Amino acid sequence: MKTIKSPRRLGDEMDHLEHELDAFFETFSPRGGDLLRVSAKKWRPPCDVLETKTAFILRMEIAGMKPNDFSVIYNAGRLTVSGQREHWPQEPDTHYRQLELNSGYFERVIRLPVPVESEKIKAAYRDGILEINLPKTRAKDRPRRIIKIEP
Repeated sequence: MKTIKSPRRLGDEMDHLEHELDAFFETFSPRGGDLLRVSAKKWRPPCDVLETKTAFILRMEIAGMKPNDFSVIYNAGRLTVSGQREHWPQEPDTHYRQLELNSGYFERVIRLPVPVESEKIKAAYRDGILEINLPKTRAKDRPRRIIKIEP
């Protein structure tokens, strides 16, 4: 299998830099980091976008959620996946040394380079992975559509 690493956009680079700086400065905090600040931030679930001759396939890792916790909307060549993962309850009398699990609001917008058949888009969520199949088309019409997520 051939893997091609695509160039990151400036926004992705800035998000990555912000994450790295936050992690660096949290190591010096006497309390192990500011829990409220970290948990309130918007997070970005990891996402793979594959292209075949006939379709785009998007896979997003969003474990610990139910299909009604997020939405998938296709509109004018853009696929938007957004949702909310609830914060885990804090244990009383527990000192958190490291927090890496993300919670709170997220949104990913993927711009597709060619038109897709919006009426044939399928989404399924299994084992913490959201997979969306977007069949390509030659038509230029790109109507808005909310995609139902199958369990």
